[in-house]
Amino acid sequence: AALWLVLAAAAALTALSADPDRHWRTPLRRLRLRIAGHPLAATGAPTAVPAAGPTAFPTAVPVAATVELLERSRAWQSASRVVRSALLDHWDDGGWRILQFAGVHGGGTAARPVLVLFAVDAAASLDTVREPAVRVSVIDADSGAPVMATA
Repeated sequence: AALWLVLAAAAALTALSADPDRHWRTPLRRLRLRIAGHPLAATGAPTAVPAAGPTAFPTAVPVAATVELLERSRAWQSASRVVRSALLDHWDDGGWRILQFAGVHGGGTAARPVLVLFAVDAAASLDTVREPAVRVSVIDADSGAPVMATA
């Protein structure tokens, strides 16, 4: 009886911990995927990174998952003051997923429209990385010239 009480207390503490996703939800989801298989497997989309690396085939990570991962990154936090739109366009190129947003650089009469491009590792997801590799470019919408994001 004491063993069951200790196990129940440990389960309750784990369930009420400050970060339940990291401690028990994510491992349970990964276990479910190992047992039942990946839900995208029936679509023919690749679901695992081959030994050749993440650039060996187009990624099966949904765009919405990439956007969610981007919005949790430090790169997004540093450039978010410039971004003024939701995702406008996206494409995959050379192992990177490029995400395009519209934005405004500067303030008052010096404000000008810009395009904010984020390049995120195309194979990265919430299950594979905590902090993704992200590159940011801010480009003047009229001239196409690079703009410094700090102002």
